[in-house]
Amino acid sequence: MQARVGLAWLLVPAAAWGQMEPTVPLRIRKPASMPAAVNGMPYSGEWQSERREVRADGTRITETGVPRKDYRDSQGRTRRERTLPRDNKDGVRIVTIDDPAAGTEYVLEPGKKIAHRFMLEPAKAGQAAAAPELSTKTEVLNPEVIRGMRAEGVRRTIAFPAVGGQAAREVVVETWTAADLQIVLREDTNDPLLGEIDTHVTELRTGEPPPGLFQVPPDYQRVDERGDFTISTPLRSPASAPEVISRVAAKYTDEARRAGVQGVVLLSATIDRTGRAREVQVERGLDPGLDQEAIKAVQQWRFKPAEQDGHPVRVSVHVEVTFGLLN
Repeated sequence: MQARVGLAWLLVPAAAWGQMEPTVPLRIRKPASMPAAVNGMPYSGEWQSERREVRADGTRITETGVPRKDYRDSQGRTRRERTLPRDNKDGVRIVTIDDPAAGTEYVLEPGKKIAHRFMLEPAKAGQAAAAPELSTKTEVLNPEVIRGMRAEGVRRTIAFPAVGGQAAREVVVETWTAADLQIVLREDTNDPLLGEIDTHVTELRTGEPPPGLFQVPPDYQRVDERGDFTISTPLRSPASAPEVISRVAAKYTDEARRAGVQGVVLLSATIDRTGRAREVQVERGLDPGLDQEAIKAVQQWRFKPAEQDGHPVRVSVHVEVTFGLLN
């Protein structure tokens, strides 16, 4: 019998460190109206998003977004903290504060200490913003318990027509809403064009948040905005996949060979800027001996580093090493 060792990739781009980045203007749109206040349901929470995509060459891409934080007090005031772009921890941190009673929305730039203010009218019944008429099928899902709360689920299947050279596609969105708080706890989107995008709550606390969260800091410059405006945010292109330059075959152990053990060892690793595999660990094991042989082999491989904007960058990857016995 002969050992066969195969290779497959799941690439997870990581942020480059210590680089100056170009910027691109990010448009902040003025809301059409102020959403209705939700009174008497205070909470604080954190949401995490992840995008997964399988490219035409079989490469699996996973992008983890920067966590988003949301708050609401008993008066219905809300605060949302997010980073743009959402998959770049070094991006621009934006804070939005809505006060329905005052009819104001503030968009804060903490890095520049600027508070942009919109004056908004309350939403009127029956005057929702016009949206393209798309064929949508809606299904009610079985309730789930998320973070200790009962969540009602709805699945929407939206048919998008072919536009601008893009083929027609169906996008499936599953949304889970906690009736007790009237907030979305989880949303799963499956889009043939963008991949799978999952956003879910990771921390949730009921009770009154600190009142200072809903106030503009006194040292901020206040600017009244009458329409859309722009801010600068880092521009990043996707990281390329690292390429194997040389590899060392993983060895079959005598024990695994005699036992006829076959299958896949899934490893996680970081490919540094010099093309070396660091922090190689077992994600899904097969056999203790074969797991260690797979680690030892990948640690000796050499790679052409991943690149982002023309510079070598660190990336996290998953490597599948397949052990098979051939007669």
